[in-house]
Amino acid sequence: MMKKQVLISVMLFFTALSTILTLSGSANAQVIYARVELENFDRVTDFNFDNEEADLFVRLYSNSACTVPYVVPADMQINLRYDYAWNDIYQTGSNYYFGSAVIPSGESEVYHNRVVTDGNDYWGGYWPGSEHIWTHTILTYTVTSGAGYYASATIEYR
Repeated sequence: MMKKQVLISVMLFFTALSTILTLSGSANAQVIYARVELENFDRVTDFNFDNEEADLFVRLYSNSACTVPYVVPADMQINLRYDYAWNDIYQTGSNYYFGSAVIPSGESEVYHNRVVTDGNDYWGGYWPGSEHIWTHTILTYTVTSGAGYYASATIEYR
């Protein structure tokens, strides 16, 4: 009876190990954390807008505290989500869309774009009797889940 229990235990162990290997790809799979980081905030103003802008980087790390950069051995696509909400005197709304960034082989980050994080857009008033409206928009950028990495919270360096 004892041999049977040991055999069953060994079979269960190897079944569990096989499942872990299948899910991770190897016994020594690296856990990777990806996040959006916003830097170099600036105020940009023109006759019809007043926006806060920042540089958007996507960076990879090998620890959950996001303090140790992870260099990819091959190009890696990171999924992004852009959310925006707006309000003016007529309406309030929100929407989102998806995008991606590719971290090049041998790198731990990619500069994605200069983005607006907070905006006031002025419209109307271009013809006699029309109204002048300011629309306030707030934009957020996050990493969404994808193959080979965990999504970490966005951080801003102001």
